[in-house]
Amino acid sequence: MKLDHPWRHRRLYRQQDRQQEGGGLVLDIVLGIVGAVVGGLIFSAFGASGVTGLNIYSLIVAVLGSVVVLWAYHQFTGNRAL
Repeated sequence: MKLDHPWRHRRLYRQQDRQQEGGGLVLDIVLGIVGAVVGGLIFSAFGASGVTGLNIYSLIVAVLGSVVVLWAYHQFTGNRAL
């Protein structure tokens, strides 16, 4: 007997809807790069060093900046699902 999970179907359809809305891979890359720059600026504003090279600390700074940029993007575009 196969168990059917409706939440899986909702998640799949939601992903397909997002892909049809546009943006996609190119928008994600651009927002990620902008997020890395924003992360460096935010950390510098608080007195910490921003991106210092290719290391774990810089990766964390870039990821946190990308989260901020993605959150702001979704707030301004009206797409509340993250």
